[in-house]
Amino acid sequence: MKHTLKKYAISALLLGAGSCMAATDMRQVVDSHVTPLMKQQGIAGLTVAVVQHGRVQYFNYGVAAKDTQAPVTENTLFEIGSVSKTFNATLGGYAQAIGKLKLSDMTSQHLPVLAGSAFDRISLLQLATYTPGGLTLQFPDAADSATTMMEYFQHWKPTYAPGEQRLYSNPSIGLFGYATAKSLGLPFTVAMEKTLLPKLGLTNTYTRVPADKAGLYAQGYDSQQKPVRVNPGALDFEAYGIKSSSQDLARYVIANMHPQTLEQPVQQAIAHKVNWLKPAQAQPANVLYNKTGSTGGFGAYVAFVPSKDMGVVILANKNYPNAERVKVAYAILSAMDN
Repeated sequence: MKHTLKKYAISALLLGAGSCMAATDMRQVVDSHVTPLMKQQGIAGLTVAVVQHGRVQYFNYGVAAKDTQAPVTENTLFEIGSVSKTFNATLGGYAQAIGKLKLSDMTSQHLPVLAGSAFDRISLLQLATYTPGGLTLQFPDAADSATTMMEYFQHWKPTYAPGEQRLYSNPSIGLFGYATAKSLGLPFTVAMEKTLLPKLGLTNTYTRVPADKAGLYAQGYDSQQKPVRVNPGALDFEAYGIKSSSQDLARYVIANMHPQTLEQPVQQAIAHKVNWLKPAQAQPANVLYNKTGSTGGFGAYVAFVPSKDMGVVILANKNYPNAERVKVAYAILSAMDN
């Protein structure tokens, strides 16, 4: 199937799956951690997807919006914040797999507007790994728009040599996504929604939530319990602007653990190996992949362990401490591993 997850492959995963923790037992585990968390942190709505051997269990709590009292479901759309960066990185891997770019390319090769700047000597891989030389966590206010960001990049001077220092940065990963989209000849939002997301089999994930899906879009709440949604900014969709559901993110987790279920270029994008260290270090046997994501009114966490074929997605319509997300996820993963 050209644009969706191959159904036969997913079915094979389900049929071949080992025994999973019973739903009632998992409900007790999730309830015992989520219920006090929501009370403690003042979270209106939260959803958990538990992935084990290709099977998914959903546990939904509270409301998507206080005014409508609409209950949270696995189809409710949440802002996933910086989990968006993983989609950005996958799009870059896809562009390389189909020959539109090489991660070793210098940034200005794909963005001629930056010719003559520091980005003549900064590779796409260095942007993607936050090692261009000291780009800040956020854009300065004066540069935080589509019309002013390029002037900022044109005049920016590295503090460190490219590849020397890793500093987590929205402008860094954002520019990587922007350059990737240019290599594909598409705006980033189009490349994401019309190319990558369908190829991943994700049907309820968006950069901009369409009008006919607005009823699924949860309302976020800030620390004062005031309604809030993500603000627009430079390279926002590339760095933190995607909205998704626990059902779609569970599918995304399965795709990352079983890339062989995808068509070849996307499979390469996910399974691609980058040998950065010389010599490269061996990957730990039970490595855990995880990513937090936050906006003003939402908190997300995705974690999975490929060697054990298990993972968890936690989405909430309030930004609460990352440590609390990790605690809940760890408890759930530990219960599955017993």
